[in-house]
This record gives sequence, C-alpha cells and structure tokens, in this order.
Amino acid sequence: MAQLAPGTPVFFRLKSPRNAIAGYGFYSHFVLLGLQQAWHLFGGGNGDANLESFLTRIGGYRGMDLLSTPSARLDPLGQGAGLGHEHRAGQDRAGTGPGEFVSLSD
Repeated sequence: MAQLAPGTPVFFRLKSPRNAIAGYGFYSHFVLLGLQQAWHLFGGGNGDANLESFLTRIGGYRGMDLLSTPSARLDPLGQGAGLGHEHRAGQDRAGTGPGEFVSLSD
C-alpha cells in the first residue's frame, strides 16, 4: 500500500457482484497488531462474531489452523490501517463477501 498522509480519504469497495462503495473514512495511522491484540481492541469490528470464527477466517487466508497453533496468534495481522470517522453504508453485511481497501491517492 502506498504511504498515506493523515487525513487522506479512503473508501471501502465491495467486490463482485455488488461492486459498490460500502463505506469511507479518513486515514489516521498505521499500527501492526497481533491477532490477539486485534481481537481485544476491535472485537466484532474485525468482521466476526467471536474470536474462534475470527481465527478460523484469518487462518484460512494464511493456510493454517490458528485454533490449534496459539503461538501463531501473536503474529501481526498486517492490516493495521487506523481509520477515524469511518462511515458505512447499509447495516446488512451478510453475503457481501470481503471488501477492498481503496484510497484516492492510488
């Protein structure tokens, strides 16, 4: 990701089949967090209802079982974009699939 200045607008775009802007915010800062830290700080804001489903989803991206590998939970998530003043369009996230981070400076 390109280096962003604080205050840069960012948009969150849904992938196919919706292809729509789902929300926006303003870049604040970058923080590299371990998975346990990310869950502790953001909880359900990570996109999952509980820690187990969060670890299962991230483990699927990494190709590993994070539920049976506690030491891997300390590895950084690597998606630590800090956003302030985030706004989301719509309340129903079910079935939207993963979104995409989009910046005006790209």
